[in-house]
Amino acid sequence: MVIKSTVVCLVALALLGSLCHAQLPVKQHPQTPQQSKQTFERPLTWGYPADPTPDPEVEVPFELRFPVAAASVAVECRENIAHVEAKKDLFGIGQFINPADITLGNCAPVAEDNAAQVLIFETELQSCLSTLTVS
Repeated sequence: MVIKSTVVCLVALALLGSLCHAQLPVKQHPQTPQQSKQTFERPLTWGYPADPTPDPEVEVPFELRFPVAAASVAVECRENIAHVEAKKDLFGIGQFINPADITLGNCAPVAEDNAAQVLIFETELQSCLSTLTVS
């Protein structure tokens, strides 16, 4: 029984000691606030940026064309000469080539047919840097 009363006394002392260490709230004097509302000379005019508008799509004229073989060179082999006709629109793209810019080997055109828009080459079979091959 002595142990029970000792335990009860110790618990009572512990509770009483904790109450002694508790402090009563201290009344504080109101201080002047350290923060204040900022005032402006004129009202703020800033706002969120407007949403970007997409650029309008530009219509580009486009015509899909399929490549075709340009039948722009014709060759006729005669007994001892080669007769070659090349269209001035050699690549079939609508642009004429300059007759001074085209040669057959090292031979320049001998004539030009403006009505048919062709350049005419006539050369011997063994000239204009050609070689003879027998197969």
